Amino acid sequence: SDLPQTDASVVGAKVIQDYFPAGVAGPVSVLIENPAFEDETPRELSEAITEAVEANLDRLRVADVRSQARPLGLSTQSRRYVESLGVVARKSMLVQAKRVYVSSAEGLEGRVLRVDLVFREDPFARDSIRLLDEAEAVIRDALPRRLREDTSVLMIGPTASIRDLKDVTDRDAVRIELGVCVAVYAVIVLLLRMPRVCLFLLISVVFSYLATVGLTYLTFAWLSGAGFAGLDWKVPIFLFTLLIALGEDYNILLMARVAEERRRHGPEKGIREAMARTGGIISSCGVIMAGTFASLMSGTLMGMVQMGFALCVGVLIDTFVVRPILVPAWLLLLEGGRLGKYGRRLGAGELSAAAGRPKGD
Repeated sequence: SDLPQTDASVVGAKVIQDYFPAGVAGPVSVLIENPAFEDETPRELSEAITEAVEANLDRLRVADVRSQARPLGLSTQSRRYVESLGVVARKSMLVQAKRVYVSSAEGLEGRVLRVDLVFREDPFARDSIRLLDEAEAVIRDALPRRLREDTSVLMIGPTASIRDLKDVTDRDAVRIELGVCVAVYAVIVLLLRMPRVCLFLLISVVFSYLATVGLTYLTFAWLSGAGFAGLDWKVPIFLFTLLIALGEDYNILLMARVAEERRRHGPEKGIREAMARTGGIISSCGVIMAGTFASLMSGTLMGMVQMGFALCVGVLIDTFVVRPILVPAWLLLLEGGRLGKYGRRLGAGELSAAAGRPKGD
């Protein structure tokens, strides 16, 4: 989905899916390991697992299962072929199936069993990850109770790799986002000395990030139609880091000027003067940054196009919505006492202290 849809590899994949199950391009190999396997255990397990998956073909969206018990798969043609074989040929096929589906590597002889699953879904589709999890559960349930505790079930294939990548990026995203928020908040508090106001400034930038992700998702879902595979996994992580950093840069510039103008003109007029004197600079910087990021949209990889669009939109939202509207409006609510008894808790008076004026002034 990341490549241009006219590329040969994309066209070829679509042609294959017209004649074969989509999962044939990336079958999943299940490796089942247990040091306690006996000589006949792999074959018995192979039959039990094959039967368990076969009983759930529709729910798991599995097109075929290939194993030591069914080396040629579950199709009617393969069954007829096996039945047509003579005794000698059938025994030879079973011997060859054992070589293929049971490990003969030194130190692992007879300890690792392999089962191949061919799904009907595209190996890279989001739904394939859910189906893979369900298939793994079915396979584990098919194991005898005496073997479950010491048996390892491992998955190999495109879908398994995508699932692992998603798990890793989800965990990393949480750590990165928390780290960015903590680091940025600590820096702006150190510079501005207004902890509660700085908390709102951070929240305002996170709001622009969330709005950008939502708008980007809706835009590309509309442009791509039914074939939309979701945003590239790199977009949210890089977008969060860049938008938080850029947004807080603009915040620091604005708030430093607010504190300066407040000394000369008082609370409300000081905010207006600060907006008038920094608005042109911030807007110019935002437009330049948005134009620079928009150049990424000239690429052909969909992930790059999504990244350019998201960064461009995010910077513009931050420049023309958060900075000139949300932040000044919040400051005016605090300064004007319009938040009532909650005002002091939310930072009313911190601007006065930063400007070096009495809190009640």
